[in-house]
Amino acid sequence: MIKGDRLLAREHVVEDMNSYLEWQCDPVIGKHLDWLPRNKKNAKKSLMEAIAEQGRSDRKKYFFALERTEDGIVVGEVGISIVFPKVADIGWFIQKEYQGKGYATEGAKLMISFSLSVGIERLQASCLEENYESKRVMEKSGFQIARISESRIWYDLNLSEGKNSANQAPQATSASARRLH
Repeated sequence: MIKGDRLLAREHVVEDMNSYLEWQCDPVIGKHLDWLPRNKKNAKKSLMEAIAEQGRSDRKKYFFALERTEDGIVVGEVGISIVFPKVADIGWFIQKEYQGKGYATEGAKLMISFSLSVGIERLQASCLEENYESKRVMEKSGFQIARISESRIWYDLNLSEGKNSANQAPQATSASARRLH
């Protein structure tokens, strides 16, 4: 787990199901993605797959619940998927009622810190041109525009340069980094 100022990024547990279903099945949250919203059956399957991934020795996906430290409420999710050696995609979801409070940016920075602890040297992300909220999260987190298409913007964050906001992000504890491998 990784602790920030207001959030704890931790492994998912079955008890996260209700919160998970809220953002996975929400058409407003899914409007910027072609694979959301999911129906409840597929969303439940997705959470169970994320939990099963935690025990894999060749783990490639790290999806964490974002829990508020003040009250334990799960406000969303942040995660990376390793796509090449030392390269991962990053993404986040924040439930509607918690959007606009800086949780996505804090969660992204926690995940950037975690990514360093598992040997990731470059993070990449993309969003639709009209997804201003995610564009702002990427900018605040130190990502740079890599390319732009007709409707999508791709971003990169080179962690090996040491010239990004990840240096200011909270660090994953060595115990959590060992546990998550």
